[in-house]
Amino acid sequence: MQGREAIYTRLIREHYLQTIRPYYEADLIKVITGVRRAGKSVILECIKDELSEFGVPGDHLIYQSGGFRIRGRA
Repeated sequence: MQGREAIYTRLIREHYLQTIRPYYEADLIKVITGVRRAGKSVILECIKDELSEFGVPGDHLIYQSGGFRIRGRA
């Protein structure tokens, strides 16, 4: 049962990522909200990993308390 739960959790996060991806390049502030322990930090980690795969240099991803931002963008 544990494996099935892990797959289900990943599918939900993939849905959220699909919603966010079109806005990666938009000059908009993206806000991810939710209750405590809902997986917001995990989604941010997934976004960070995807941005790294897209060629955003690691030194342009700046971690802050509660998240990260891309250096050079307002």
